[in-house]
Amino acid sequence: MKKTLLFIFFLISLLVITHRSVAQAGVAINTDGSSANAAALLDVKSTTKGILIPRMLNTERNAIASPVAGLLIYQTDGTAGFYYYSGSAWVLIQNSNNANVTLQGNTFNGASQLVQLNGSGALPSLSGANLTSLNASNLSSGTVGTARLGSGTASSTTFLRGDGTWATPSGGSSSGIQVFDGTTCNPCNFTVTDVNVRTVIVDGAFGGGGTSRSFTGIAITITLPSASSYADGAVLQLNVANYSTGGIPASFSIISPGSTIGTANNNSANISTASAATMGNSNGGRIACYGSQNRWFRLLN
Repeated sequence: MKKTLLFIFFLISLLVITHRSVAQAGVAINTDGSSANAAALLDVKSTTKGILIPRMLNTERNAIASPVAGLLIYQTDGTAGFYYYSGSAWVLIQNSNNANVTLQGNTFNGASQLVQLNGSGALPSLSGANLTSLNASNLSSGTVGTARLGSGTASSTTFLRGDGTWATPSGGSSSGIQVFDGTTCNPCNFTVTDVNVRTVIVDGAFGGGGTSRSFTGIAITITLPSASSYADGAVLQLNVANYSTGGIPASFSIISPGSTIGTANNNSANISTASAATMGNSNGGRIACYGSQNRWFRLLN
């Protein structure tokens, strides 16, 4: 009897010592016999096995009575994954495969859905054809580079068309007129490069000298960009200014490489199919552009 009491006392003492040791150092579960880390209450170590969190269905998870905040489970059906209880609801733990951002009114791929972020926390590449509806009010910051908005050259003198191309307006700009010095040229050959120019003047008194010049016997030729560089309906006025009485130029011609130039009447004999033509009036006139067909028409005065 005495031996039995001594054995029971020994077991109780051992349990007390073990309890105090565990409380102070934590519990270590491993195969190498190492002690628990001093900062851990439970230290599990293995290179061949893992920890298996309770697995259950969504209905079983929702049936847990009075879950405490921080409770962790693994849901096996529906949107499977690790869930923790926040204190008021079960929350899916996000990872690289389900790290999503809500659309807040935007529609991608034809449906309201979550969009997976990439490793940098940015939206993935998205084809514009799949972007069916975008609420611009949700773009609270940042800008989109003009090069990504359409093809062509974006500048202060171009606009973005509905077909996704940058184009030049068909009417005026700060550079809507170009005046060439016609005081000494013979012949007078000038080139217009700015497609915003709508009025071209060859000035016989260039610089405001006040003296008119005679252009008698002198040919004037203006080279323009191709008609396809202009919007349909663009009209250019080309004239000689400040020439002396009777000093009208011998001819006033226009050249538009790659384009055809004709007259706006029914006289087929006056229709030109070349890229150069002489104006009906030797002191200039007007031409209209049919850019989509790369054609110019000389307008009758």
